[in-house]
Amino acid sequence: TSLPLTYLAGDMMPGGQQDSPILVVPVRIGDRPIAALLVAPATPDGFSEQHLRALGELSSSIALAIRYAQLFEQVERAKRHWEHTFDAITDTLAIVTSDYRIRRVNKTFAVDRAMRPGDLVGRRCYEALYGLEAPCRGCQIELALSGRVEVNLEIQARDDDRIYQASLFPIEDQPGKVEEVVELIYHLLPQLEAETLYQRIEFLH
Repeated sequence: TSLPLTYLAGDMMPGGQQDSPILVVPVRIGDRPIAALLVAPATPDGFSEQHLRALGELSSSIALAIRYAQLFEQVERAKRHWEHTFDAITDTLAIVTSDYRIRRVNKTFAVDRAMRPGDLVGRRCYEALYGLEAPCRGCQIELALSGRVEVNLEIQARDDDRIYQASLFPIEDQPGKVEEVVELIYHLLPQLEAETLYQRIEFLH
């Protein structure tokens, strides 16, 4: 085996009760040792070359498993950080797929709709967000996806008569591949209130 191996004599072990030497097999990621295997022979004959090769392969497998676990933890940590950042944004945000499905909403969105985030995921955006039965009139999601540009539109909800300003930002998952948008939604004044305010402003002038 190409691994640097070390034998510990019996009198080097705690209590000095070990008759057979202990083989120390390093576990490495690259050139960096991260752990060690302590292996005692099952027979007085010690370790054969076949045993040493097998231990070397085991050491490599353990190192690979540890590395995968470290990478998984890094990904999970980055994912949690992204989720916390997404939920910390006080504007109303939703991630919508090319077929109008909601993939994720932030906490502000869920609180505004008095719903749990899980109750919104998977539903059509025009139905869940605005109470409509079909895509919003003048919806620009296809333009945002194909043109990779920010688009803006105003939407009047059916259920509460509010007018919303929506901005769609394409998300590029891979180079040249855009299948989702971030929808940033602002509440405008309800239509009747907006018309009344406009009339008052006109009256003052």
